Amino acid sequence: MTQTTDISPTLSAPVDRFSLFKNRVLAGALLDDVKALEDSILRFGLLTPLIAAWQNGKLMIIDGRKRFAALRRLAFAGRLPHSLTKIPYVLANMNKPQMLSDDCPWVGSELLYQSVRRRHQSGESAEVIAKTLGLSHQSVRDLLCLTRVVPFIRKACHQRQISLEATKAYASMPSHAHQLMAFHRLGFGALVEDILETAQPAGLHSLAA
Repeated sequence: MTQTTDISPTLSAPVDRFSLFKNRVLAGALLDDVKALEDSILRFGLLTPLIAAWQNGKLMIIDGRKRFAALRRLAFAGRLPHSLTKIPYVLANMNKPQMLSDDCPWVGSELLYQSVRRRHQSGESAEVIAKTLGLSHQSVRDLLCLTRVVPFIRKACHQRQISLEATKAYASMPSHAHQLMAFHRLGFGALVEDILETAQPAGLHSLAA
């Protein structure tokens, strides 16, 4: 069965509708990270939506605290891009917090995938990309993993037709041809363990037969 997440479609709201569970003083390395995100937002826009949950009439930030800090600083300085008059976010189901995995903020963002891919191809390390775009290292590694799958499967992942874990299982196959043969045999609802079994030499031999 295809895995899904309890994350809503992308919504939008003014920056003043958001809040933090706990404010932190911006100083030192944290301030440097936020300033780097400000520069990134001014150049490329907000590539990853915030994740938030309603509480006491406010959208409380669950994922994207540094991005929100950068957005708030830009708004206060009157430098927030017009395209971000309303901030994109996804609404989390707080009844199932275990579903808020690292992949949730970026699944569905072809723009973010392309940005990470170009930066990596230009020689930037995963650590630098994560810091610049406000992502976790795991999210960057997962995005780079998508470069190893055939575009058809990557699109299915972005459209949430198959899970990230299933996509990573397809990425373990040695070629795009094997991935496509396995996908057409297993379909959208394939279990990760079935994909991984197919990726083994014996499974690949049976596909090619």
